[in-house]
Amino acid sequence: MSAVPATRGGGDPADAAPAGALHGADDRMARLVNGAILRRAVARRELRCVYQPIVELAGGAIVGAEALVRWQHPELGRVAPAGFVSDAEQTGVVEVLGRFVLDEACAAARRWPPGPRGPVPVSVNVSPYQVGGGGLVADVERAIESSGLDPARLVLELTESAEIGDVTGAASELAEIRSLGVGVALDDLGRGYSSLLRLVRLPVDAVKIDRELVSGICGDRHAASVVRSIVSLARALEIAAVAEGVETAAERARLIELGCTLGQGYHFARAMPPGAFTARLTRSRSRS
Repeated sequence: MSAVPATRGGGDPADAAPAGALHGADDRMARLVNGAILRRAVARRELRCVYQPIVELAGGAIVGAEALVRWQHPELGRVAPAGFVSDAEQTGVVEVLGRFVLDEACAAARRWPPGPRGPVPVSVNVSPYQVGGGGLVADVERAIESSGLDPARLVLELTESAEIGDVTGAASELAEIRSLGVGVALDDLGRGYSSLLRLVRLPVDAVKIDRELVSGICGDRHAASVVRSIVSLARALEIAAVAEGVETAAERARLIELGCTLGQGYHFARAMPPGAFTARLTRSRSRS
């Protein structure tokens, strides 16, 4: 899956090279060149996945992880995810990138020990450009089969960096994926193209509350009211609600007051390599 990473509390891109580092004067030509470079980077395994814990807000127990992709360019160093993911979407390389992340995340999760609440699922971001064409189902099936991961431990997060062209086709494909036992989450609720209509038209098991809303809940009553409404709606629909970008103890406490039970962000942990996540998961289980 194309891991479209969070750029605030949900990820760790702060020390990356700027997105424009790979762009030339002609942006269209630069994107085509960058697409070729990115395709080669996948083949050369310059990309890697890191994992950010999803936790219970009240006690901090790890109940999941989001896979985020990172690119270590041999000359430029670490490249900002927002830049190369956008290039991947615009040049069609997003499917190649998506398959890489799906395979890596499923293989890693298969090796994780049980967490405090049992087997820990992994969430993988999916670009709207990947949905509706029919290929995503085959990619998911292959990743599950090759890794041996229980389908119930995989969650696809539908990101909204772009409008979904064929909502009906997307809904049908997501329903087929859910029939495999895989979960589906709607990411960044409250920002961009997100809308309540998406919750009606797309089959989802969870929503993720946008980090910009979360950052305002302690000082903005309107942001707090929106978050409370999202949590209440999720509860009514019998789906999970996860707060993204939780960065302070005050935000964590306020989210609990608003009824939210799950979250992720720098307050708990940055995204980390597979080995570090496994160690942290083991410690979380021991504490519980």
